[in-house]
Amino acid sequence: MAGTVDDISGMSELQASTARSGYRVRLADGKWHDVPNFALIDPKTNKLGYAVVWLIPATFDIHCFLPGAGG
Repeated sequence: MAGTVDDISGMSELQASTARSGYRVRLADGKWHDVPNFALIDPKTNKLGYAVVWLIPATFDIHCFLPGAGG
């Protein structure tokens, strides 16, 4: 689901990589989590059609996110 995108124009490279990408996902903990820019994978590579999120289970940190066909 799309959310708020951070304006990265005035940010350092490190700040820009951890900025919000505009996507949010609801994880097993029942909370919505912002997807950081560094975790995004090009949606054109998605052959599944649905969104996929890879995370670090113990902390619910999002490692990679592949948006679904609808963006």
